[in-house]
Amino acid sequence: MMLFNYKVGAVAAATILVLMGCSHTPPLREYADTASPSEEIQKLDTDMSAADQNQVGILSPVNYAEAQSSMKDAKSDLDQQKDSAKTLHEVAKARAYLQQALSVADLAHANIDDVIIARKQAIVAGSPKRFDKEFAAADKNLSGVTKSLEKNDLSPATKDRSSLQNQYLVLELNTIKATNLQDARGLIDQSIAEGAKSSAPRSLAIAEKSYKDAEAYITANRHNSEVKIHADDALASANHLLKITRASKSDKKISAEELALQMESEQGLVSTQQSELEKKDSELNRKNSEILKRDSVIQGKDNELNGAALALQVTSEKAAAKKDLDQKYESARAEFKESEAEVYKQGDDLVIRLKTIEFPKAKANLRASNFSLLAKVEKIIKSFSGCSVVIEGHTDSVGGKEANEKLSVARAEAVREYFIANQATAAGKITAIGYDYQKPLTSNKTSVGRAENRRVDVRIQPEPATSL
Repeated sequence: MMLFNYKVGAVAAATILVLMGCSHTPPLREYADTASPSEEIQKLDTDMSAADQNQVGILSPVNYAEAQSSMKDAKSDLDQQKDSAKTLHEVAKARAYLQQALSVADLAHANIDDVIIARKQAIVAGSPKRFDKEFAAADKNLSGVTKSLEKNDLSPATKDRSSLQNQYLVLELNTIKATNLQDARGLIDQSIAEGAKSSAPRSLAIAEKSYKDAEAYITANRHNSEVKIHADDALASANHLLKITRASKSDKKISAEELALQMESEQGLVSTQQSELEKKDSELNRKNSEILKRDSVIQGKDNELNGAALALQVTSEKAAAKKDLDQKYESARAEFKESEAEVYKQGDDLVIRLKTIEFPKAKANLRASNFSLLAKVEKIIKSFSGCSVVIEGHTDSVGGKEANEKLSVARAEAVREYFIANQATAAGKITAIGYDYQKPLTSNKTSVGRAENRRVDVRIQPEPATSL
């Protein structure tokens, strides 16, 4: 019995494991008799923790729960010093379910990545603790969609993606507001309870406005670093309101002389501060004058360099655009195994020749086994923002030209409809063309040659602005 070397990480978006569905036990790779149960459990524990950090538990809930259950059994067997073969068998089961969970997680990323990102941001903001019930409700809805993905049913993901994303975005925003503004809100409410509406109405209005301004800023700029500045302003106004409210309700009577002395003291402080500011302004004006003189000299040199800088900028932008395209092309090649697709450049176009896409004989219906391959293509299309896509259908020569022309168009249209349904790019930018057997790759005289000629090519054309 050979020792199977597991590698945990991102696997193909929808492998055979996914297509089997979560209701079946995945194929096991048993460990060799010489394997150490304690070492393998430790490795599994590390990989499960990594998967948990990557939200695999919610992206493939059934498979992940099975993996956890088998890992728990393995740990129990180890603690009770049971037969090592039995312990290793449980580890192998956990590994198989984890691998299957990772496959479903990749399928989820290919179809609802915006939801996954929004959920991660809500977690970072602290939503699970601050709004635990609401977060649990959102997770329950997401779990329903991902359980369907485990059964290769993509329809709930397409239907519910926007509403799921919005649930997590709202949770994140409410959490950021609560985290940054709860102290200010608490002080304002405390001031109102102590009579601010009658004893300090102007200060209350100022505090409420500062709070609403901060809230509006957060709504529009939740991830901006200046959120704290606006929150601090609201907190300062709320603190001032509470002090004014309590001072105005004080039972201590202040005489006219005491009030005049207090005002005089405050005016003196203001006068001193104003004098210091005037000195600082004078010094600043002097320094600004010196800077202006230096700037005048520098400006002359800058004018000489502007022409060269502009030319260099144009060259750099072109080089950057070309480098960006080249990186995207290389990333696209890395997505596919050699047996799955051939990826090559034709001018500025990227052509993905799908080798393993399969259709029923003489039909154009997409099979479930095609989804993982198409999900990879969809991911690549989305990386070329605003691109145009041409789907080219090809057949062998069996069956006559008219029948093959219709069949090649229908198969290209089936792939086009998949990409439109998954919002790979704007529907108006995806076209389908059928070439029947006009462009064979090899001879149609053999079954191997005919199989190679039956294919779908996806041509991605970057926007002219980024094309060189």
